[in-house]
Amino acid sequence: MFARMAGSQGGDFDLVAVDTSSFTRHIDAGLLAPMDMGRLANFNNLLPEFQAVPELQHNGFSYGVSFAWGSIGLMFDTEHFAGNEPDSWAVLWDQSLECRLIALDDANNSVVTAALYLGLPDPYNLNDAEFQQVKEALIQMKRLLVTYYAGGDEGVEIWKQNGILANLALGEFQAQKMLDQGMAIKYVIPKEGAVGWLDYMLLSSCAGDTDLVYASVDYCLQHKIGQELTTKNAYGNTTSPSTTMDHADRLSWLQPPEDFNRRVEIWHEVKAAI
Repeated sequence: MFARMAGSQGGDFDLVAVDTSSFTRHIDAGLLAPMDMGRLANFNNLLPEFQAVPELQHNGFSYGVSFAWGSIGLMFDTEHFAGNEPDSWAVLWDQSLECRLIALDDANNSVVTAALYLGLPDPYNLNDAEFQQVKEALIQMKRLLVTYYAGGDEGVEIWKQNGILANLALGEFQAQKMLDQGMAIKYVIPKEGAVGWLDYMLLSSCAGDTDLVYASVDYCLQHKIGQELTTKNAYGNTTSPSTTMDHADRLSWLQPPEDFNRRVEIWHEVKAAI
């Protein structure tokens, strides 16, 4: 996504959606423009905690509108783990589960998750020694996996076809898909915590039709849209308190990492490891 934005300096896109960890990268590349919240009639529909998110402020200007949030948690087979449900990421490093595990193919989320599992003090600012610890842990996990997966639907199919017992899940919506299919699974936030993501709608610095961008964003800030986002897709929304998404206080919210490119390089090394 970043490469596509950078390739045209944002000229091919009007409305952009990124999370907290990617915002600074897009800003530094000059790909985003400030937004005039006065042009959004439904801005005050946002819950108070989402009206002035610090990560959306830059050089005295506000960028973007919070839209959806969720987590990258742990999912497991409730029948296999009946009476002994896992509450730790350690299950993904359990050698007795070799070839019964899968994990999300995502550099930054995988690095952060491993850092949380290892108990490192700041999963978004790792030093050289901590990077090495994370890399070694992810290689150990990789050796137990059937495979990595990229999308929610792909993950569900791999789970069904390979008798998977636990995975680093894509989020609440992936778990909801599986529950809707009658699968015996449970989605949890481990005791070490889990990645929390918050997505924004932002204005491209080269947007061609800003009126349409503001109209689109304003439409999405209706209460009914937020409620449908949670009901249909199991995302947390930013306009209505959710009774089904009650674990925000146990999440490690994504922040811009110390070196995003280094994390991608380490992830490639992990995936290439034997």
